[in-house]
This record gives sequence, structure tokens and C-alpha cells, in this order.
Amino acid sequence: MIDRFSDLSNSLLCHILSFLTTKEAVATSILSRRWKTLWTRVPKLDLDTDDMHLSLDKIGECNEPINISYTDVLSRVLALHIAPFIRSFRLRCNSDCAPFHFDTWTRTAIARNVEELKLLIFYSYGIHMGLPCSIFYCQTLVALELSGGIDLDPPSSFQLPNLKILRLLEIYYCKDSSCFSWLLSGCPVLEDLSFERDGYDCLYHFQISVPTLKCLHIAFRPYRLDLNDYTIEIKAPALEYFKFEGDLGHIVLLEKLDNLFEADVYICSFDESDSLEESQKRCYGDRVFKLLRALTTAKFLLLFPGVTECYYKSKDKLCWMEPPDDPGYLSSNLTSFNFRGFKGLKLEVEFVKYILKEARILKTMTINVSSGELKESVVEKLSKVPRLSRTCLVTVE
Repeated sequence: MIDRFSDLSNSLLCHILSFLTTKEAVATSILSRRWKTLWTRVPKLDLDTDDMHLSLDKIGECNEPINISYTDVLSRVLALHIAPFIRSFRLRCNSDCAPFHFDTWTRTAIARNVEELKLLIFYSYGIHMGLPCSIFYCQTLVALELSGGIDLDPPSSFQLPNLKILRLLEIYYCKDSSCFSWLLSGCPVLEDLSFERDGYDCLYHFQISVPTLKCLHIAFRPYRLDLNDYTIEIKAPALEYFKFEGDLGHIVLLEKLDNLFEADVYICSFDESDSLEESQKRCYGDRVFKLLRALTTAKFLLLFPGVTECYYKSKDKLCWMEPPDDPGYLSSNLTSFNFRGFKGLKLEVEFVKYILKEARILKTMTINVSSGELKESVVEKLSKVPRLSRTCLVTVE
């Protein structure tokens, strides 16, 4: 067998090792003397407390295997790592991880001019981790992802001058939702924001005001039905891509999205079972179509309505109505429309009719149905609907 790796430079080998987890990269140290310390120069660390049951002999500390705790292993890995900077640092911890260790490991990454930082805490209810203040002053940070049992409490004065990507995934806010808005205010060049919520901290009002934002992904999956009555106000005039998924509350767009290219809306409503009281059930129709009216500047629009029966206030009462204020706003923007989960309900048919009637430059409309029998019925109904766009191709799948 020809050994082609021996001809490669150390820098190229380090680049290859960067595609592995740190545990896998450390394991290569047994290959030869040359490989023994290569992993220490890789500008990436991917650490998982559940997956770091190494022994000291694997990281070059002694000749005999000695089993030690994951905290000792992670601390030793960071102590031996000699790369002058860390391009990517990912840390996954259990709730039994001591805050001191979490803080120390994170500070180490920041001191090495980290560019991409991902922190994930698997937590027990009521057990959260605070963030070291140095995170909020990191001049080199370009991407930040916080997930799980993390308490967000930014200082009164800070700035992340190069942060372009921010992921806040089901974390906690120490005081109230103002912590979220305050964090955004310290990110002057932010372009990509993902914001996921489960509602456990019972915060109901959030504001997103980012003039540089281009991509926004909101996911809201409450664990209780009464938590869907939330409000998110958005002021992002440069937005090009918008995605919402989950249980829809009140999404308020404060400015027209003239730069919007694509919008994906996946409505997955909470369980509307018969066991719920009638007063508990929500009518999503007004919320859905209010959001869609604000997204009509998009050239590509995808809608997945979820449980469409919950759009009705009563069996025959339709929540959808054509907007009275600017009946031609679809004419010069929408080119592609995709409707998934179409059931042929009157509400859905009226909405599709409206799109066909108003979208002057619409090129393709795709309707996804669940059965062949329904497909024939939908094709027949839509064949009779007048279309403003003479070149529109309607496909029922």
C-alpha cells in the first residue's frame, strides 16, 4: 500500500483533520511520531462532554492508559492545543458540568481569537449556565450559536463588531425579552439570525430591529397551547430571506420588505384535539394571512398550512379576506408559489384564486395534495379560475 499522506505538508494534514471531531483527530496521534502532535495545531476544536472519555495515553501524557474524568480530558486537550488561533470552537456540555469549567473553556477559545463559537448545554429543568462577559467583547467573532440551558444577560455596554451570524436556539433570557433586543443592538453588521423558542420562560413579546439583516429564521414550538399568543415585531428593511415554522402567534412586520426574495412559512399548529375546550381553540386564519400579506413582495413564496381546519372560527365562516388597501401589490413581485398540504377546503381554494387573480408575473404555481382523487378535483376547480398571468403553469402533485 502506498503511503500518500507522508508526502503532504503539515498544514494540509491539519486542514484534513479539521473535518473530524477533536476526539477523532486526537485518535490519529497513534499513527506515527509525526502525527502525535498534529491535532494540537488544528484551528478547530469540537468538544463533547459525553464523548470525551479518553485516556491520557491517547493525548500523549503517559505511556500507560489512565482513565480520568471528561473535565480533566477537556482541560488537558485545551492546554495541549497550540494553534495560534481557533477558527471554530464547538462545546457540548451536560448540566452536571461545573460552571467554572464551562466558563474557563469558553474563555480559552475567546482568548485565541475564535471566529465561530457554538455552545450547547443539555440541561435539567431549572439548571442554566451564564456566559462569560468576554464573549460580548470578542472582536474576532463572526458566528455565534447558543443553544439549550444558557442564560443570556448581555452587559450594559458592549459590541460585537464583526458578528454576522447569530443562532439563539431555545435559550433563556435572564431578565426579560429586552435582553434579546439589547443583544441585537450590539451587532452592527448582523446579516443572519435564527431565533427558536419553546416558551418555557413565558416571555410573550420580542422585538427584532436590525437594519443590516438579510436572513431571518423564526421557529416557535410552545409546550402549552396558551403560549401561542405571543408577538414578534420585526424591523428589517434589508431582509432577503424569511422563514417561519411552528405555532403562529402575532408576527408584525413594521416596514415593507422591498428586498425580499424568498419566504417560507410552515404552520404547524398545536394539537387541536377534541379534548380541548372550545374557548382554548385558536383561529389562525387572520394571523396566517396577515403574515402572508406582509410577505407578498417575495418572488418565491412557500406555504405549508399545517392543520388547516383550525383556520375556521366556525365550520362555514372563512377567516381569509382580500386586503382592501393595495389590491395590486402581488402584480409586480411574485413569480413562484408553492402550497403544500392542500386539502381542497373552501379557505384554501379562495386563497389560491386570489393569488392567480392578482399575480401578474407569476410563472409557476405548485399545489401538493395527499391523494389522486383530490388531485382530480383540484385540477378541475383551478382550471376554471381566471389567471392574470398568461404564462403561469399550474401543477397539482
